[in-house]
Amino acid sequence: MKLKEINDYEILSAKVLYPNDKVNGHNRTGLLKLLYFSAIEPFEGSLYEGDYKVRPGYAYDKFYLNWVDGSYDMSLHGLIHHIMASEYHHSIDLHEEKLYDLFLNKRQMESMKDVVKNYPESIYRPEYESEIKENEKENELVNNTLDLIYNISIKYIGQILLDTGADVEGFNDAGYEIAEGSEYLIENILSCGHLTNINEILEESDPKNVLDQESRRFIEVVHQLHNL
Repeated sequence: MKLKEINDYEILSAKVLYPNDKVNGHNRTGLLKLLYFSAIEPFEGSLYEGDYKVRPGYAYDKFYLNWVDGSYDMSLHGLIHHIMASEYHHSIDLHEEKLYDLFLNKRQMESMKDVVKNYPESIYRPEYESEIKENEKENELVNNTLDLIYNISIKYIGQILLDTGADVEGFNDAGYEIAEGSEYLIENILSCGHLTNINEILEESDPKNVLDQESRRFIEVVHQLHNL
């Protein structure tokens, strides 16, 4: 199935979340895998015991995977932000260019670095610059990209927490739809390498059609980009 139109922010988000290119001679890791390797796999035992605090080695090194509303300090948003701002990933001993480098320009990168250094409890968003139309257009693209990155990442983690028996009402209340029966759904669909037809992949992995439309669209975009 070919999508009629893929927006620039969808392409950029896919490259950050689930890339299909190489860096330094190896496949780029991508945000979803970094979240899994740094915040899920090392803490699997405690997650299944209802403890959602993780220390994955980023920034102030304490985040709660079920904090998705209110303050960004120690939240899942904060973890996602600091992963994208990092060149070194302690959990897998990996040096890679910042994921922010994939979609921020030089001006935006300087602003992001200032947030990381001086406001580590916050997250980066482009400043409002209505007086400079070119900057505002660039910032709109970045904001749309960040919206999709956060939405998919948070639903990805929410689905995994659902498998641990976690109460995910906080995710749903904050607008991140975690449907009953969606445990590991995004992860399972993206890992379904033995099928090449996207409709077959979705039918096999999501027979009850519980995946929300935004996540489904993201997976379709990833599949199309990986098969160009």
